[in-house]
Amino acid sequence: PTGYINVLVKLEKNYVGKVGGLCGKFDCSISNDLTTSTGQISTDIQTFGQSWVSGSTLFPNEYQCPNGELPAPTP
Repeated sequence: PTGYINVLVKLEKNYVGKVGGLCGKFDCSISNDLTTSTGQISTDIQTFGQSWVSGSTLFPNEYQCPNGELPAPTP
């Protein structure tokens, strides 16, 4: 459906427990997935996403979230 993106993340074993973010600590535990940029575990996808917004202009405007807000997913 429109509005969704699938992402495959592959990391070497030496990163287990050393990363954070969408895959948590990469330790096969879903309890720490969606770790915010400040290390907090979020249950809200918008809060999680907003924590990682950098204000970068790396992407063209059509890929930027208006007002820094994430769009609501469409079913």
